[in-house]
Formats: sequence, C-alpha cells, structure tokens
Amino acid sequence: MVFDEDHDVAVLLFTSGTTGEPKAAILRHSNLTSYVISTVEFRGSEEDEAALVSVPPYHIAGIRAGLTGVYSGRRIVHLDAFTRRAWVDAAAAQRITHAMVVPTMLGRILDVAGGEGRNAAHLKAISYGGGACSSA
Repeated sequence: MVFDEDHDVAVLLFTSGTTGEPKAAILRHSNLTSYVISTVEFRGSEEDEAALVSVPPYHIAGIRAGLTGVYSGRRIVHLDAFTRRAWVDAAAAQRITHAMVVPTMLGRILDVAGGEGRNAAHLKAISYGGGACSSA
C-alpha cells in the first residue's frame, strides 16, 4: 500500500448540502494543513485568547476551531449545546476572544447581548459561515 500524506483523506464530513441528499465531503491532509497554516501563526495566540466552539466537533467549523486553536496555542472552550443565553454567558464568563457561528446563531446572540447591553470588549473576532447574514 502506498501512502501519500498530502492526498490521503483526513476527514469525511457527511452533509446534505443544498440538495438534501446525504453525501461525503472529502477533506485531505493537504486541505486542512493549507487552511491552518494560512489562517493562523504557529503559537501566535496571546496568553488570554480563547475560542468558543458552539458547533459539534464533527462539523467543519468545529474541526477548524480545534485545529487552528491547537496550532495557534489558543484556549478552546466547548459549548455542549447552543442556546443564545448559554453562548452569551459563556462568552462573558470565559472572556472569549474568537468565535465562529452561523448567521442564525449570530442574530440570536445579538438579540440577547444587545437587549441586555452586554459589553463584549474582549471579543476580537467573530466569523460566520453557512449562509447570508442580514445587514439589519
């Protein structure tokens, strides 16, 4: 058996995507390595940085957060189940600096945080993916 580290399958993500038909999305070692190295610096996180992971670890966002967090030296906080209240409370209590959510989650988070006038000065970056985000 011949191994090709760059092209060997690292992760199979099962998704229904836009068709509704389950299928495997293949991520190869080279895909993941390239993504991690191009987005974060090795051990480049500050001592106080923490990422809040509020998606399952088998979701691409969970995989991304784990790999980039470990590579950069960022503390990772995992939220077992997303609720807007749990997310806002964990972000405040853990002084979260980085997070990735989907637009629906972001809207719910902002409803709670904005409604309570919460200060999120510790949050350096929040990214989203998986759909369009409302400008409202």
